[in-house]
Amino acid sequence: MFIFRGIPYAQPPIGELRWQSPAPLSSSPKVINAESFKPACMQDEYSTVWYKDVAELFGNPRSVFDHVEAVGEDCLYLNIWTNSLDQKARSRLWCGCTEVLTLEAGLTNPTI
Repeated sequence: MFIFRGIPYAQPPIGELRWQSPAPLSSSPKVINAESFKPACMQDEYSTVWYKDVAELFGNPRSVFDHVEAVGEDCLYLNIWTNSLDQKARSRLWCGCTEVLTLEAGLTNPTI
């Protein structure tokens, strides 16, 4: 299983961007370390406990969702799971009409 964590899909909704529609990311190419989850969107504590209850219900440790306890306004990120990556595969993630990222196969450490 390959997991790409914390892939931004819009500019952080903070400051002047708060309460606005998501603003597109910069078109400048950059490398993103996709090894750790980013904060979840603001929610009450009950919601984060619920995730852990569901994990346990399906036979997983409650710690699977420890990352959900981190919440914040800067939460416009995607987490992508895939069973395999073809060595020649090249996948692109699109949001509307904008290409957000290109995933290159053959990565040992998930970096985009």
